[in-house]
Amino acid sequence: MKSKSEIGEFERIESQMTVFRREITGLARKRPNDGVNKFKLGYINNAMAAANGILAERRPLQGFEQFNPDDVPTNSDVSFVLAQYTEAIYRLRVENTFHHRSRYYWIIGNKMSDIETKPPSTFAYTEKE
Repeated sequence: MKSKSEIGEFERIESQMTVFRREITGLARKRPNDGVNKFKLGYINNAMAAANGILAERRPLQGFEQFNPDDVPTNSDVSFVLAQYTEAIYRLRVENTFHHRSRYYWIIGNKMSDIETKPPSTFAYTEKE
């Protein structure tokens, strides 16, 4: 991370992508071949664009920018892509946090900052049965 504002943007995108993944994965379990509606896809695409900016060369699916709403991707397709992105975001969090005296801090400019955060494991996605 380069700045406090970048951390704020990262946390916002991380949260959105995790919620979207949870929601779409639930839909994919029930009806994997149903299409995702344009309303949801619009919000997912906005988050994907922001995630692409944050992840840069670490994007998990090179060449993928966002979903084409006219193609109506299926729940399972969107779930697959969101899984790749949330894992890449999680890895970026792990690489940019430092554990010190039972607390976690953001790394800014290759140095531990005084900005405390939660442990990366708090953000690991787990499937709910």
